[in-house]
Amino acid sequence: MKPENPNIKMAYERKMTLGFTGVAEFSTNPFQNHISIRSPQKDQMVLKSAKGKVIGNYEIEKGQSRVNTANFSSGMYILTFINQNRSFKLIKL
Repeated sequence: MKPENPNIKMAYERKMTLGFTGVAEFSTNPFQNHISIRSPQKDQMVLKSAKGKVIGNYEIEKGQSRVNTANFSSGMYILTFINQNRSFKLIKL
């Protein structure tokens, strides 16, 4: 869905259940200012640009974690949970 006015950007939030990975909820994709993760266990997370450049390494705590992405450029990113060996594509608006 595109807005009638091209100067208006639309955003929405979708929560995903990631099943057997151990990560209970992952939200805000596409994202703008943050990525939210709710995990039943501690984990390591790596965020890379679409070109494979490491943007950040994060320790995800048990419970709710939030990664500030306000200074990230628009585009696609790859989010990898190390302990679960799973990766996901994210889009920054």
